[in-house]
Amino acid sequence: MIITDFSKKTVLSALAVTLTLGLLGGLWFLAYDFFKPRAAAEEKEKIVAKKEATVEMEPFVVNLAGAQPQRYLRASLSLVLNNGHDKQNVKQSTSRLRHELIMLLSSKTAESLLAAEGKSELREQIVERINTAAGEELVYEVYFREFLIQ
Repeated sequence: MIITDFSKKTVLSALAVTLTLGLLGGLWFLAYDFFKPRAAAEEKEKIVAKKEATVEMEPFVVNLAGAQPQRYLRASLSLVLNNGHDKQNVKQSTSRLRHELIMLLSSKTAESLLAAEGKSELREQIVERINTAAGEELVYEVYFREFLIQ
């Protein structure tokens, strides 16, 4: 079989196109593998930033309102934050947040806090009070680690 100049040019062109596409495909896979760890690390950082974080507050001891004889409340709280970045914001404003919580807790009566509804209502009020004091939605849940009325 005789190959003409035209068919030689066609075969060489097809071979050149195939080699070029193969080379480009190989470079794409190399670049993809090269940049993939960076993209994965950035994605992991975003996920970590979005994960919730908790802050343990120092225990509160307050006089309760309206009780004769005087009654006391000792409460320890865990604040569940929207993400890990908010943890620093809470730590920087701890004094202001503790003041707001002391004012809130000392305004409650022993009778209102002894009922389960009273504790649930107090948890909601704590979230609202902290977020108002912080000026942003930092906390979305509060857990009592300790709750003692004496």
